[in-house]
Amino acid sequence: MAMSRIKNTIQMIDILSTRNVVSLQELSERFEVDIRTIQRMRDDLIDLGYEIKTHRGPHGGVELIRSRPFNISNYSNKEIHEINMGLDRLLGESEFERYGALSKLKHEFSQHSRYRVIEGVETRVPNIDFDLYYALIGKIQVAINEKTKIEIMYQSTQSKSHKRYIVEPYELFVVNRRLYLGALNEKYNARSYRVSRMQSVQILNKKFTEEPSLYPKNIREMLGFEFETYRIKVLVKNFGYYKEFIWGIDQVITPGDDNSYMMEVTLGNEYYAQEFVLLGGHHVEVLEPVSLRNWIIDESKKINELYMTSS
Repeated sequence: MAMSRIKNTIQMIDILSTRNVVSLQELSERFEVDIRTIQRMRDDLIDLGYEIKTHRGPHGGVELIRSRPFNISNYSNKEIHEINMGLDRLLGESEFERYGALSKLKHEFSQHSRYRVIEGVETRVPNIDFDLYYALIGKIQVAINEKTKIEIMYQSTQSKSHKRYIVEPYELFVVNRRLYLGALNEKYNARSYRVSRMQSVQILNKKFTEEPSLYPKNIREMLGFEFETYRIKVLVKNFGYYKEFIWGIDQVITPGDDNSYMMEVTLGNEYYAQEFVLLGGHHVEVLEPVSLRNWIIDESKKINELYMTSS
């Protein structure tokens, strides 16, 4: 099943869980797919164990009668723990954290864990219109599949106004939890566009032929995205939080004296390394690399000057 259909099906569960009868036409317009696709999504949910009633007539539609019954006894304690951990990771992804259905599923399995799960009160989600966001993604995916040019209204980082671009869409890809469109512009230069900065997408009646020589496989590296890992070594004092998680590759923790420890870990990139160190504040001293240590020193000076000036 395509990722877009999976996302739509998850969101369809959300809608049916909070409504009585929902028309196929409304669902079709909501997800910008034909009614036959909505019927297949309904059939997928029935196959998964959901009881869904179809009402015919002018006021007809689909109604969720009973959610899928989970026989928890079929799962071992280890499997329940693994499912909980997997749902935690899935809900931590910006693409999925708004879906109430996944949170309900997480709550269901948490009830049968040997530990009590206390949900956090703070959740970081993108500051965007999600209905518009997924509508744009749907249009882009159609254009990619049909090899059709699109017109996008796009806001760059330098300007608050939107600019119009006509592009040949090649792929959607994720970097640092942000979704990008990789495309060729009207001058056949490879470009990337962050989907969250798009105001609108219009599918044009203009086909294009893919040109691998113009849009090579290593396009993400060519567009300036950093994929090199970043190894750091820090001394941590009176701050046990770091030890509670696996932050990256080849993580090594060496206990020291007086509630201190040495930590070495390879992170995804320099940005994540900076964020990691700032999280620990004055409890963390960067030992390696020197470039990160110098960045922290310089950033600390700027922060100090800012607060000294404002006070």
